[in-house]
Amino acid sequence: MNHALRRKTVVIGLDCAEPSLVFGRFRDKLPHIRALTESGWYGPLRSCDPPITVPAWSVMTSGRTPGELGIYGFRNRASRDYDHTFIARGDAVTMPRLWDYVGQAGGTSIVIGVPQSWPSSPIRGYLVGGLFADPATGFTQPATLGKRIRQNWPDYQTDVVDFRQKNKHKLLEQIHRMTRIRFETAAYMMRRYPWDFFMMVEIGLDRIQHAFWQYMDTDSPYYQADSDWEDVILDYYILLDNLIGEWLCDIPPESDLWLVSDHGAQTMRGLLRLNQWLIDKGYLTLKYEPETSAMLRPEWVDWSRTRVWADGGYYGRLWFNVKNREPRGIVAREDIPALKKELIAAMSVIQTENGIIRANRLSDPEKIYPAQRGIAPDLMLYADNLALRVSAAVGGTGALFTLENDTGPDGANHAAEGLYLFRSGDRSSRGTHPASIYDVAPAILKRMGLSAYKELPGDFPHV
Repeated sequence: MNHALRRKTVVIGLDCAEPSLVFGRFRDKLPHIRALTESGWYGPLRSCDPPITVPAWSVMTSGRTPGELGIYGFRNRASRDYDHTFIARGDAVTMPRLWDYVGQAGGTSIVIGVPQSWPSSPIRGYLVGGLFADPATGFTQPATLGKRIRQNWPDYQTDVVDFRQKNKHKLLEQIHRMTRIRFETAAYMMRRYPWDFFMMVEIGLDRIQHAFWQYMDTDSPYYQADSDWEDVILDYYILLDNLIGEWLCDIPPESDLWLVSDHGAQTMRGLLRLNQWLIDKGYLTLKYEPETSAMLRPEWVDWSRTRVWADGGYYGRLWFNVKNREPRGIVAREDIPALKKELIAAMSVIQTENGIIRANRLSDPEKIYPAQRGIAPDLMLYADNLALRVSAAVGGTGALFTLENDTGPDGANHAAEGLYLFRSGDRSSRGTHPASIYDVAPAILKRMGLSAYKELPGDFPHV
């Protein structure tokens, strides 16, 4: 261990781990995770806004807001042109993350599967890319590490192929194989390579919950009784618990251990077609409307008569067509505050053919982010407190509500709270306490003896 660092730290990330399942419904079936709750601190972990894999893991590992990172989701506007976007891969993150701080102090890190870690900036240590990395074209740093991994595990995957595919048998097999190999790789690297900071994220839980949640929850509008898939999610949590239990034997007992998730999960109750609502209310005008439901295209829009349009996904992003900001903008800058206020009032309750949606939450990025880089949405919508996915589709019947996901079968949406467990390597301290995703990076830095924690706003009192 580098003597400039106070202690070693291990972080196990489970993308989308849901606290009500881990600490409640499944608790008695997860003995290894339950033992961690009995030997340290644990509780819900409030995610960032938006609570999405990208940017949440980068928020957690940097301590910075999505506004400071300039990343508001997987897909972001690259310019004010109506169709110029980019996917936020690892090279979109310019703020230092935990392994960067450790490297600056002369320490060595092992990083495996962390979303937005690939393409990677130089790391002092070893990195296996996660989301967006392709094992077939290079996914590690150094490159020789990838060759060794592929020799030992030819089927190594950074993610599953199309988690919304209809072939459930194939998907389930793929997720289980991917997860077992990831944990085997982590244990192998922990034993073989030097490290001061070790972090691994498994994304399989996110994929399996999106694909199989509706078979577990009898309240889901997609629920199917007597399904072969009813226990798939429980079985996967048990698999994770067993793999974590096996791996705990390799983790030095004097190391700090964190188990974290970037956000939670909940039943998806359908989709709100947000652009259709904007059309109905006169904010968005089309010069062409497709006969069947289709994702909005910029060339269909009459920009001379459009004030607002939206992007969909787990949450809704509302964009204003502002004069001298967008190419064909018509909203005067001085009218932006009034338009925001008007939309927040109008969208707090939305009536659709399916009923009245009351739990809509709208956020103004100018107010929730102390700083903004890149192009933030003008407003952000959590439809029915994220129980509804947001669709950008227009046309067809003109319905505002649908049960058909526009990107393929899906039974779960995100929830704003993930979870954490923290076991100290040098003292006996335990209890339950709510925390924020912004607390994780400064807590780890402080425990490792790195003064960079003072630059970050988070505060976890039990370190």
